[in-house]
Amino acid sequence: MHDRLPLKRFVGWIFLGILTYIVVSLGAVSFGAAEIGFNQSMRILLSLLPFRGTDGGADSASVRMIILQVRLPRVVLSGLVGMALSLSGAVLQAVFRNPLAEPYLLGISSGAGLGASIGIILTPVIGVFPLLSGFGIIGLSAFLGALGFTLIVYLLARVISPNRSQAILLAGVGLGVMGSAGISVLMFLYSRHLEQIVFWTMGSFSAANWDRVALVAPVVVLASLIIFFLHREVTILSWGGGTGHILGMRVDAVRRTLLVITSLLTAFSVASAGVIGFVGLVVPHILRSWVGVDHRRVLPLSALGGGIFLILADTLARTLVSPREIPVGVLTALLGGPIFIWRILMPQGSGKDAGYEW
Repeated sequence: MHDRLPLKRFVGWIFLGILTYIVVSLGAVSFGAAEIGFNQSMRILLSLLPFRGTDGGADSASVRMIILQVRLPRVVLSGLVGMALSLSGAVLQAVFRNPLAEPYLLGISSGAGLGASIGIILTPVIGVFPLLSGFGIIGLSAFLGALGFTLIVYLLARVISPNRSQAILLAGVGLGVMGSAGISVLMFLYSRHLEQIVFWTMGSFSAANWDRVALVAPVVVLASLIIFFLHREVTILSWGGGTGHILGMRVDAVRRTLLVITSLLTAFSVASAGVIGFVGLVVPHILRSWVGVDHRRVLPLSALGGGIFLILADTLARTLVSPREIPVGVLTALLGGPIFIWRILMPQGSGKDAGYEW
């Protein structure tokens, strides 16, 4: 079994990933309910460049608005959220040494969704405070919910069973059910916020705009850089805490840091687009089967792969039954559910996840 991808091949994978990301993003901008051709979309996008040789002003104001204010921020936001969720899944699978760990299945997304729902209800009450109003209070509430559920799952797993990997997954699923029940109670008690809460629980980028991109992008970029910097520690954690102690690593401190970062990424993903599951399961699992378990390779490729995956999923969600739209969280569940079941049925300890516990 080859766990190390040669440097030249890795550079090739990165180049291919970046190229695919750009092509998919440009293609996604050209699809939607309004019929706007690819050439027209590219002409409008190129008109933004300072050294452009085309004139996007020849297109109508309404077409430019659709491309630049509706589709483009949606593609950028879906790419950022895909990166955040995929990276979170790759890190959680290493921290808990379980190839099935990811924010949705561990209940972290439900915790963030519950927190975001509380934030939605509180927004009219504290809306007089500009720094906490709107997306701010929803994002803060989602982060606290994600962090709280992460800590509860971790503590429960240590108490329930000495086989922490299995307990983590079971506790997370149970806690996720409780979080969903809490969201249902809030929808029942605060019916005037029903539509907005349902939007969060099903996942959608229909409300994407540049303000949300501006809030999410710095968090995703900074958190991703920290995770990339800790790639060695992430790999060591995937070998087991005992190995980390032998190598002199502060295992508990690193584990707590990574859990806070993944909670932050999950929280901002939920706050900006709602609960979207299985991205963190599907993408890292596929990539590990290709490049091995060295997280110097897995983490950056997971970021690119997650962005590509969610951009494609959102493009399908808004075009399959156009002009109506399928919630992207529903579509990712339809794609990820079978992979989850297939992974459970695989022989334990097989393939590239052989070093992970079950």
